[in-house]
Amino acid sequence: MSDHEVTNGEYQQFVNWVKDSLLKTEPAVEVYSYRFTDQGKQIVVNVKPDTTVWIKDFRHSIIDPELNYYHSNPTTTNFPVVGVSAIQARAYCHWMTRQFETLLEKYNIETGGEFRLPTLQEWERGAQESLTKDNIRYVYNQLYPWGSHRLHDVNGYYANFGTIRDQNNIVSKVNYEDNYIFTAPVKSFKPTQTGLFDMAGNVSEWTSTSLDKNSVIQNYKEVYKELTGSNYDFLFPELCGESPDWRLFEEHVKQEKNHSYNATNGWEMERILFSGKQRKEEELHNLMVLEHSDDLLIVKGGSWNDPPVYLQNSVNQVYSEKAQHSTIGFRLALTLHPELEKLLGNKFKEQSSEKVKFKPTKNLK
Repeated sequence: MSDHEVTNGEYQQFVNWVKDSLLKTEPAVEVYSYRFTDQGKQIVVNVKPDTTVWIKDFRHSIIDPELNYYHSNPTTTNFPVVGVSAIQARAYCHWMTRQFETLLEKYNIETGGEFRLPTLQEWERGAQESLTKDNIRYVYNQLYPWGSHRLHDVNGYYANFGTIRDQNNIVSKVNYEDNYIFTAPVKSFKPTQTGLFDMAGNVSEWTSTSLDKNSVIQNYKEVYKELTGSNYDFLFPELCGESPDWRLFEEHVKQEKNHSYNATNGWEMERILFSGKQRKEEELHNLMVLEHSDDLLIVKGGSWNDPPVYLQNSVNQVYSEKAQHSTIGFRLALTLHPELEKLLGNKFKEQSSEKVKFKPTKNLK
């Protein structure tokens, strides 16, 4: 998987290639159409990003005029591309595969690989992988890609994300406090232990994994189980229902906090109440979206405009594959053909699944 999100500069190379190819036969072309085969279907897509997404996403806000030139401004070349649908992202993957094959042909290598969007499982594994002292990869069931439950240290925030509000709706962090109002240049924050940048925040990222109603419901059941924990299993059925009675949660918070010896439990209950409401709202939103669309894909990582809950490794968002937003971009995955993998030698063998070990969950601080 690529170590960074596809940038404006990288995507613009694709747009320019399509434009130059079409201008040879159509001097007055305005729609930059790219034809490719996707999942057995012939697809024709306009590859230009939607430059109006900033206005569409924030209709009632005053938007910086420079964002109108976000994709073409030389100062934002190294910023993640946004305003691209999953179909446009797959077209870029197809084009990248062709460029890769052309490069290999120069070295008389007949077999290569395929660029594509990562699957949900690949993305989550990338966010959760760590390294031992011997550089052996293992998958750690951690809350955020950086391995800590905290969002910042004395040097600042670990990612570019949106506002933090507490259970009283009081703002404790606004967008610009991580040094960026909108997107940030890729690789502005520290990477994961395996070298992947911006796995949380900056822009949410398309995956190739589709979603249906049953998988949404099952996913959130797992999420709620983690939230409640063994001490609060009696609240689990309430979270799984369509309309939880939040008074039950609030009553338990009061009871726990009224006993000094249970003060810690009281604060933990408060966290569960707040997180439970956020996750339930997220679930209901996703189910509502599912009722109006049958081409949904999972989006991961959270963006510059999202609260911290969307930065968590286990949290999913869903969008139509045709959707274009100022908060969604993508990164590449590469499947190497076995013959090329052999030619490249031990570099890729070291990253094989045989070296991956699973470790139990810990509370990291």
